[in-house]
Amino acid sequence: MKYAKLFLFVFIVISSIHTTIDAQEVIDDYFNRGYVYAERGFVAEGIKEFNTVLSLNPTNEMAVRSHFNLGVLYSKINQPQNAIRHFEEACAMNPNQFLLHWHLANLYKSIEDYEKTLFNFKRALELDPNYRDVYTLYYNIGYAYIKLDKNNEAIESLTKALEYQPQHDGILSLLAQAHFNLAKYDHTEAYLNRLENLGYPQRDFFEKLKKARAGNR
Repeated sequence: MKYAKLFLFVFIVISSIHTTIDAQEVIDDYFNRGYVYAERGFVAEGIKEFNTVLSLNPTNEMAVRSHFNLGVLYSKINQPQNAIRHFEEACAMNPNQFLLHWHLANLYKSIEDYEKTLFNFKRALELDPNYRDVYTLYYNIGYAYIKLDKNNEAIESLTKALEYQPQHDGILSLLAQAHFNLAKYDHTEAYLNRLENLGYPQRDFFEKLKKARAGNR
């Protein structure tokens, strides 16, 4: 009887381990199929496979990866709200991933939610201050600040961006706009002249600046 109980216990343990391994293999299979579909451009099929992974109680890591891939796929078919939902789910489980905040920042920017745009670009910068294109983070932070009518903060961020890319027309344009918003017209003119010297005509902005100066007299 003692040996029979021991055999039953061992059998149950082995069966449990085997079931766990089988379950993980099934999850891995769905994930791998989803990845292949995504790589080949079969978006709907990829979405279905990754959603199946999430329905099977995956590990935290696998859930994060699946939500991330779903966010990317929904972005590709221009469904920003669904993409945001999955990136936010992934971020809740792993809040220290640069790419999650980078994707969220760009998605929130696309739907003009500039508070969340700002939060996520700033968080991305905190997580990877040595990002190879770090000037784009400073640029987008500055852009969001302008949209939120925080022009001094915008100037600070955009000035840092300009240190990396001193001839970037987008940075110079935003700096001109931020200074214009603060009625710092001499600074505005200086940035417009830099743009003109780089070959970017600013006739319309110069006209706007002229009228603004006339109105202040």
